[in-house]
Amino acid sequence: MENSPSLPLTVNADKILGHLTEIRDHINRGGKYVECGYQSWRHLSWYKDILQTDVKVIHLHRNPMSTACLWLQKGAFLRLSEMELFNPFGAEAKLPEYRSKWHRLSPIEKNLYFWAEVQAQAKEYKASWPDEDWFDLPYSQLLNSRTLQKLGHFLDCKVNLHPSNLMVDNQLMELEEIPIDDSVLKAHPGILSLAEELGYKISSQQNELQMRVGI
Repeated sequence: MENSPSLPLTVNADKILGHLTEIRDHINRGGKYVECGYQSWRHLSWYKDILQTDVKVIHLHRNPMSTACLWLQKGAFLRLSEMELFNPFGAEAKLPEYRSKWHRLSPIEKNLYFWAEVQAQAKEYKASWPDEDWFDLPYSQLLNSRTLQKLGHFLDCKVNLHPSNLMVDNQLMELEEIPIDDSVLKAHPGILSLAEELGYKISSQQNELQMRVGI
């Protein structure tokens, strides 16, 4: 958390710069590189500036409650756990208004905060990123043939992407469909607003967060 978008080398500078050198060497040899995971989510713009090349972003996002529940199952933000992924006291946090109430939040609310922090950073990136280099991908659409065709075009992929060729955790996919208690989200209008911007909405009829069909 010490590293920030404007000061990305506060800690582990040698390790980070070594990693970027490996990426640059790989690209200079004509290769393509894919970085996956959340470790670099606050440094994409800096990576792009350092590498001096086009960087395509696939923004894979999920229902915030499903994501929060999954992280909670893995022990994130539990009071006796050291697995604190991020908090509003981190340098250049996007949602600093959570500092004053952090100690009062439940573990599920802290996981929702983390989801929102990541989405707020992505929103900022997207505003300055070339449209042709940004692909919005809801998790619920991963097995959609039309979406995969768009993704293949975005990646200039020579291989036909088809749902049957993907390994997706069915249990995680099912989490996108289960009813949720929306009262937690309603207590955090800022997080709810971010969710709605990404296409999620609370259905008053079914009392669950749903994904609008299609992207």
